[in-house]
Amino acid sequence: MLSRRERTRAELESRLAPYADSPAQLTALLDELVASHLLSDERFVEARTHVLERRFGAAQVRRRLQRSGANPALVRSALAGLAPGELARAQAIWAKRFGEPAKDALERARQQRFLQARGFSFDIIRRVVRGSEDE
Repeated sequence: MLSRRERTRAELESRLAPYADSPAQLTALLDELVASHLLSDERFVEARTHVLERRFGAAQVRRRLQRSGANPALVRSALAGLAPGELARAQAIWAKRFGEPAKDALERARQQRFLQARGFSFDIIRRVVRGSEDE
């Protein structure tokens, strides 16, 4: 399971629980993996954040990291690094999908819903869709 991608301790524990003879055995195995540096929540958060930031805003990245059972302190520190580039990421994602400003209110609403589903804040969405580049 660890050869495909990084996982959190909680995620690996829930996947391996049905195969363990006892909870103590599973805990010992996970402790051994952490001690041998094969399992690391820090590495998981860093790698997963790097993958998710290309497609999503900070809110969606936070939701997905929390869903994986990552340590909340690690999630907060990873999100702090995303904040400065939020507008640029939103503009890049918007440009890749739409490329030109909305011609009417219906199209503008569609673009806003798209960015909202990607996890961007309303302020960022408004600035991207309306073309306001002032920070």
